[in-house]
Amino acid sequence: MESATSYVPVPASGCGGDSQGAFESSVSPDCLIWHFDHKGKFSVKSAYRVALALSTDLDPPSSSVSGMAQLWKWVWNAKLPKKIKLCTWRGIHDILPTCCALAKRRGSLPHLGCGVCGGAESTLHILRNYPFAQAVWCLLSGLLSFDRHADLPLPDWLLVFWCELPSDARALSMVVMWALWSNQNDVTWRSTRRRPHDLVQFVLQYMEEFRCANNQPTGCHDSLGASCWSCPPSGTIKINFVGAFHTGSTGGGVGVVIRDENGQFLASLAKRVLYANSAEHVECLAAREAVGFWRKMGGQSVIFEGDSLNTIQDVLSSGVNLSPLG
Repeated sequence: MESATSYVPVPASGCGGDSQGAFESSVSPDCLIWHFDHKGKFSVKSAYRVALALSTDLDPPSSSVSGMAQLWKWVWNAKLPKKIKLCTWRGIHDILPTCCALAKRRGSLPHLGCGVCGGAESTLHILRNYPFAQAVWCLLSGLLSFDRHADLPLPDWLLVFWCELPSDARALSMVVMWALWSNQNDVTWRSTRRRPHDLVQFVLQYMEEFRCANNQPTGCHDSLGASCWSCPPSGTIKINFVGAFHTGSTGGGVGVVIRDENGQFLASLAKRVLYANSAEHVECLAAREAVGFWRKMGGQSVIFEGDSLNTIQDVLSSGVNLSPLG
């Protein structure tokens, strides 16, 4: 196995002539680069992430950092629709549009009361504290071992509540919170409400239907796996490339496989990468190795195929790439 200890990008125009002149002509003028984005370009999305990280450092949540990491792992790994995960995420951040939350943003509201009991309509009130919510949680106590912990904010309460629950029970509790929030919206905007027993029945039926729908074999997995790779057109070879990065280290590896129009194996290449800073870096190195291997084989008609969408988009892009990978 050949080791790749360093990689220096060489312009294609320098392969057959004055490589020094070609290299100098390829140098771009200095410009501002937003290093928080992998492409070096500023976007509102990346700025929001930076602002969120800074706000977390300046004003950390009541739970510990490790506790919040575990909480987010439970939320985003739950086998539930995204809308329910998002509702839980908004609840933990206290950004559900309750009367209290809207009053904080707008300064004041004429009415802050809950449409059911008249208490202050906050996230904790709707999801845990008001009598309707407590009745729902108590009806599910046999499945969830509900303990109200009224003195805890929502993130800490969920950490205490979820730490002893299996994943299915945590998912059930997330559906309960989403159903409570939906019920509050129905009360506010449609003047309709469910009884606690009806809401519990809806939650259990929703969980059962979702579980059945996602556990049914679709019959498409085998066909997708079989049709994942297809033969190239007549007179063309196909070169597949892939990179693997060892998280927590600077190493990885690249692999290249070449097949003909009938799918027959022609050649392969594998190299160890000693220095890389990300999975995307290794994928770029794999793409470059694939191109170099193709040139050594004579440069015939070819289709390149890889599994890194970012790398393929960057190669096909006609714009300037401001990322550290260039």
